[in-house]
Amino acid sequence: MQAYALPTAVGRFDLTSVNVYHAVNESAPDGVLAFGHSKDRRPDLLQFKQSLGTLDPCGVPLLTMTLKGNSADDPHYFSAWQQMAETLGHRDFILVGDSALLRSFRTYCIISQFLADPVSFNV
Repeated sequence: MQAYALPTAVGRFDLTSVNVYHAVNESAPDGVLAFGHSKDRRPDLLQFKQSLGTLDPCGVPLLTMTLKGNSADDPHYFSAWQQMAETLGHRDFILVGDSALLRSFRTYCIISQFLADPVSFNV
């Protein structure tokens, strides 16, 4: 980013699930392949989740994560933003994502507000 002066004002982040035709491996219960909520309506297939964070508009990858197939999306958005901010060297950027991104950050803000002042907390 510094060598080529890439724009760092906007980033994008999203997660997707990938179904695989693979036998269940009972000897590797901690692997990333797992049965989970299938957006493709294929609960019979194992899946994993893949995420990608990029710079906008050039699409340069900043972050990728491979996650367990039965994990929820929401917990990963804030940590992705933190990792992207660390890579960029600043936190002053807009992160574009889907509604789960907004829900995740709203939850984080509510919890932060409560921890800062639990007596006057008001949602």
